[in-house]
Amino acid sequence: MDPVDFRRLWSTPTRLPGRTALLSLLAGAVLCTGGHAAAASFVLPGPARALKLRRDATWPATSRHAATPGTLDTPQERMLAPLFSFTGDEAERAQALAQFERIDDVIMGGMSKSQLVDGGAGGAAWKGLIRTDGGGFCGQRTRPFAKPLNLTGADGIYISCRLSSDEDSERRVWKLSLRTGEGRGEVVYQAPYKPSAATMQPVFVPFSDFVLVRGPIAVPDAPRVTNVSAIYQIGFTCSKFVIGPTMLGLEGFRNGTFQLDVAELGAYAVAQTIDSPLAAQPSPKMMPEKEVQQNRPLLLKLLLPVLGLVFSEAGRRRRRAAGLLRGRGASRLDLVRLGWNSKRNLFGRSFLASALQTAGQGVSAVAGGILSLLYKVTLSPIVRLVFRRQARKQEDAVRKKRAEEEAENPPS
Repeated sequence: MDPVDFRRLWSTPTRLPGRTALLSLLAGAVLCTGGHAAAASFVLPGPARALKLRRDATWPATSRHAATPGTLDTPQERMLAPLFSFTGDEAERAQALAQFERIDDVIMGGMSKSQLVDGGAGGAAWKGLIRTDGGGFCGQRTRPFAKPLNLTGADGIYISCRLSSDEDSERRVWKLSLRTGEGRGEVVYQAPYKPSAATMQPVFVPFSDFVLVRGPIAVPDAPRVTNVSAIYQIGFTCSKFVIGPTMLGLEGFRNGTFQLDVAELGAYAVAQTIDSPLAAQPSPKMMPEKEVQQNRPLLLKLLLPVLGLVFSEAGRRRRRAAGLLRGRGASRLDLVRLGWNSKRNLFGRSFLASALQTAGQGVSAVAGGILSLLYKVTLSPIVRLVFRRQARKQEDAVRKKRAEEEAENPPS
């Protein structure tokens, strides 16, 4: 298949090549990785339909993202290549939504929750509730690719979005994430951005803004993103944690509900770097869930059933509610009565069903408490050690990859 000349597309954007030549640029992806190569080819796999390449000249030349407005008035044109579009027909929107999964703080014992749902032709609605108890973040990430995305030739990632729940975008930390390795740990590249609360508009984040982090903490002396030829995940997060050398929460952080409307998530290239052909690639396939489960570390496979019982989301919410009521003076007997009355009157369950469920929850609470104590005393130190070792391996792999790239392409 002949490559598409990006320069010709730029000069005559309305004369796009046919469907076959543009099978490229719309992908199905998972959480996040990124790299930035010098202007070469812009290679993006996509679904079997023509991609609508678009020009955008609405942003100042030095503007990197909405949080850092440019100082020049000269507009800088960009070519937008959507990877995920949530504004197509119903089937296309459903396909795009199915490629994402939640990554809220429940993974670390928190109680925040979010969901990415169909918001109609105007875009998807990312709705969430952030609680700072035990966590303080919500996120969405793409499911694992069977093969990584090649974003060589792109200059960064953009997200077309609007904060529709309120106007306090500055009281939360918004991040885009890129994963450049096959691992599924907490070591990823992240960069902050600031969504608009006024209108739906693209926010551009160059690859040079992404830093390697472990959780919210920047990895010391880690290389910047320099190679985006293999992106394994893309994601976005709303958090109370600022990217920095230590665990640092945003002063004045606003917890509670939020809604971010998202129209598109994709890659972009500025006009000056579009000097090479755009090659078409086969449409990527998502990794089957069975294969994802098989690729999990053995320790995680063994611990998941126990962790699910001890740290189940429903159980944590019940314990949190019980703690709040106890703080307001309710006794344990009052809690049992409240649970009984809610099952009988609110949910309309029979006497026997209510009795069995109340007894079951009591037994589960006692068993969960015992298992939680045993886990904290015995397994928790081992798990933390294993995860730290895995994180260090991921960091070392990134540094090694960067060193190999520099050895192959020494600076002139």
